[in-house]
Amino acid sequence: MPYLPRVAMALVTVIGLTAPDALVAQAPRAAALRTGPAGLRYRMLAAEDARAATRAEAAPLLEALAGPDSTLARLAVRALGRLENPIFVPDIRRALDDPDPLVRAEAANALGQAGGTDVAGTIRALRERLADESKHDVLAAAYATLGRVRHLSNDDRRVTSQTLAAALISDAEPVAVRIGAARGLDSLARSARGAGFVPPDAVVTALRRAATGSMRSGVGEDEARVRRLSLTALATLGLIDATFERAAVDRDRQVRRIAVAAMAGDAPAETRAPVVGVGLVDAEPLVRLEALRVHGRHYAATDCSVETESTKDPSVQVGLLAVDLLGTACPGDAHATTVLRTMAQGPSANEPTPGLTWHTPAHAIVALARRDAASARALLPALGGHPVWQVRMYAARAAAFTGDHALLETLAIDANANVREAAIGGLAQARGHEADEIYLHALEHPDYQVVMAVAAALKGTTAKAPAATALLKALATITAQRRETSRDPRLALLERVREVGSATHAAALRPYLGDFDPRVAAAAAETLTAWTGRPVAPRTTRLKTLALPPIEEFRGLPGSLRFTMASGRSFVVRLFVDDTPVSVWRVVRLARAGAYDGSTFHRIVPNFIVQGGSPGANEFVGDGPFMRDEFGLRSQTRGTVGISSRGHDTGDGQFYVNLIDNARLDHQYTIFGEVTEGMDEVDAILEGDVIARVELLQGR
Repeated sequence: MPYLPRVAMALVTVIGLTAPDALVAQAPRAAALRTGPAGLRYRMLAAEDARAATRAEAAPLLEALAGPDSTLARLAVRALGRLENPIFVPDIRRALDDPDPLVRAEAANALGQAGGTDVAGTIRALRERLADESKHDVLAAAYATLGRVRHLSNDDRRVTSQTLAAALISDAEPVAVRIGAARGLDSLARSARGAGFVPPDAVVTALRRAATGSMRSGVGEDEARVRRLSLTALATLGLIDATFERAAVDRDRQVRRIAVAAMAGDAPAETRAPVVGVGLVDAEPLVRLEALRVHGRHYAATDCSVETESTKDPSVQVGLLAVDLLGTACPGDAHATTVLRTMAQGPSANEPTPGLTWHTPAHAIVALARRDAASARALLPALGGHPVWQVRMYAARAAAFTGDHALLETLAIDANANVREAAIGGLAQARGHEADEIYLHALEHPDYQVVMAVAAALKGTTAKAPAATALLKALATITAQRRETSRDPRLALLERVREVGSATHAAALRPYLGDFDPRVAAAAAETLTAWTGRPVAPRTTRLKTLALPPIEEFRGLPGSLRFTMASGRSFVVRLFVDDTPVSVWRVVRLARAGAYDGSTFHRIVPNFIVQGGSPGANEFVGDGPFMRDEFGLRSQTRGTVGISSRGHDTGDGQFYVNLIDNARLDHQYTIFGEVTEGMDEVDAILEGDVIARVELLQGR
């Protein structure tokens, strides 16, 4: 009877991985902790990290799932889900009946990840679990997964939506269960886009009640999450009505933001106007920013007084959005043009503008270039030679609108690769293939982002022979680095090589059939097949993974990281070592080596995320080997910290912080931590802000 010891062993700390404080003191340490690299827990990590594709390769996971330790069983079923392989679905389904509720909760979530062709069987298994379940965490996971599972028909969606709606508004269910039901309805609404799904009236009523909190008096964060998810589901389904007017004055700022954001689409005019009006004067910047976006889309064509006034907003992010919107708002308005011209010049020595950073002139020159090219062109030389490279990058973007070819050509050979990328994109927009020689010259220094800009600019070129030579040379140079993060630029190069090359280049391409990246090998095979007219198969079909470290490195992982910015501001991230051990180890390894010190937050998307950790300050340059995804039960709520990626299992050490709840990112990006101190400092981060250092904090 292998399951009997599991209750006592639940959530035991293994290989130094953390468990809830209340249980750590009571539970004995698992034997796996003391057995070193040969221990079962370590072998489980190795199987998961190697993306086990057969039952033989997954043997450690299957052994743990059937064994006496409930902690290992929980981790095993979670890992089987992460493998996303239908052959493990029967094992996961059996775990839905495990005596330990923590195992059952993980099994419910894993079933949604593993997929499989038997969609009806998956839905039936979840329904059966719900009918027999009493534990709140299991119910929450099952409801969330039920809504996330791929449904084959609108009839199926209607049945599921009714099940979820009943739990959403049940007086008998605690808030944790209702959050799970709301997550399920939110997922169901997103997956039903374009399918013509019309929810039953009872479901719509339940969502409206839950979105406004009319059936609950709770004021906590969890109750607010129910309202946020329910309101988002209504917006996704296009069910905009007076519910959103009530939500626009909700006590929770994220609920108010969602209500305002929903007005950007096909909202009734009689609803949009009051909601946007209230949002524009909201005390919270994230609500004002959303209201300004909607105003820019629906009202600024004829009246941009809101935009010009908002350039003085105390929130830098709101002010920058107002500047951006003035690039196309109310054409012909002389005052708006004057405002942009003044901002693009920067503050005068006599009249400094409080809070003005390089960001404002940089955004203003781009907006002015779109609005009044002549005025912008006169100001561009000074910005094109600015010591801050980000300003030169914005100058390149502006030059594309003004037609300043000379400046674009100068910036196309700038010392900074991000500036070169922007300049090449501008040349492609302004000159097209007249600048092909410049594009080819840029390939002599094949920085990833530059390569992708060049590959796009060369599309349709008639200079096929020199292009093929230059592209293949760049491909060979980048490939010699043997960095998995080179996937995107190399695929871009191969796409263009296929267009400009021919069978005469086949010999140069054949070595890539055995490339270390299976995606590159497949692209090479497709190109050779197209060139030769004969089927060609890749030799590489699986991506090799970064070798796991010794078990001692997992045991020594810190509990938190402190990020200190060059400004002196700081924030602390608690690490989810138990949930995402490999991701945490990778980030900690980079932090310990000082890899993040001096890097920047290069991607700032207000009301979404801030992203940093790239040595090249862009999406395409990260730490060499990819890291695998480690999805779990957690949702992408405000303050959670995730691994940035550009596809499945492509994390490269870059990270992001969620500025709002981003449930749509669930099960797409790994969450490895959460901000526990200094979230207001994260909110204040601007593009280019520098990370001075990252410290490892033990025991937090």
